[in-house]
Amino acid sequence: MRNGTVAALASALAAATFALVPGAAHATTYAPARVLIVGDSVTQGKVGDYTWRYRLWKTLKAAGKSVDFVGPHTGLYDSATNTYDNPGYADPNFDQDHAAWWGMSMTHIADRVNVHDLMISDQPDVVINNLGFNDLEFVDTPSQLIAAMSQFVTDVRAVNPHVSVILGELTQTWLTNGSAEPVVTEYNTMLGALAVSLDQPGARVIAAPRPADYVEYVDTYDPAHPNAAGEVKIGKEFSDVLATLPLPNIPAPAPVTFTGAAKVAVVARTRAARLSFATPAGATKEAIWKRDLTVGGHWHLIAYAGPSAHHYWAKLLRHHHRYAFRLRAYKGTVPSAIYSNRVIVRIT
Repeated sequence: MRNGTVAALASALAAATFALVPGAAHATTYAPARVLIVGDSVTQGKVGDYTWRYRLWKTLKAAGKSVDFVGPHTGLYDSATNTYDNPGYADPNFDQDHAAWWGMSMTHIADRVNVHDLMISDQPDVVINNLGFNDLEFVDTPSQLIAAMSQFVTDVRAVNPHVSVILGELTQTWLTNGSAEPVVTEYNTMLGALAVSLDQPGARVIAAPRPADYVEYVDTYDPAHPNAAGEVKIGKEFSDVLATLPLPNIPAPAPVTFTGAAKVAVVARTRAARLSFATPAGATKEAIWKRDLTVGGHWHLIAYAGPSAHHYWAKLLRHHHRYAFRLRAYKGTVPSAIYSNRVIVRIT
């Protein structure tokens, strides 16, 4: 199926049914479209972010699309520790797989991603490439970056000639690369032309446009990275392009009805805090969240606890800092609609 055309894939998926027993009703089953997302810090995100990948996932699911995000990573960049594949999403309840890396560029993509091996190991039906900002900021001209993007399409097609490729226009049109020329705008225009030149029936190449109303420091928290509003806008552009591809539909999900919350208490210890809690009936795990109130930090998901756990030690905390903790119960993969009570402790 990987070597068939995209159209043939969609047709086969749409027709896939199986009989449970003779005379019984038929149930429809779908193989989800495998989506590989390659990108830099804009795509990976930092601890505390939702990310535009999260917004895209939620939009596709709400539209009833069957997708499976694939890739070698699941995490975020943590600026506090300068580490690159960490938990800590604002909401971890989505398919976190990706192939993005903080600081990655097309110029040096091989330092982080072996495109050939990634195509073979993850077998994507759709590849989204949202790289390029670091190239234009530090290394390449728009023409050089376009050549690298063209080579990227060649490389993925060498493994699967029928894969669909979505090339993301860059959002930071205010970037001038030290000159008076708006290099991102120039590049985005060239990218659209490149996509048209490489697009083929059964092997699509499409440029996802930059959101028309994307504004620096309105949709970003610095000159490069999206805030929540920017994430939503970027995710929408990619979802709109994906809507033009024959992704399989899935039945509408059943309503989420699980509601339960733990009761939490906390005691300070030296550079640590001991949480005690009672897990609500029916929950299969608890997500434990932490926030450093002294520095005004975001909520971070730090651990999961099983249904039989009643204590958790949060360690390596900072002296004289005030921390808040809360828990969120899960029943399987479904999170509770509410959090536990919030507890606050000052570390000695």
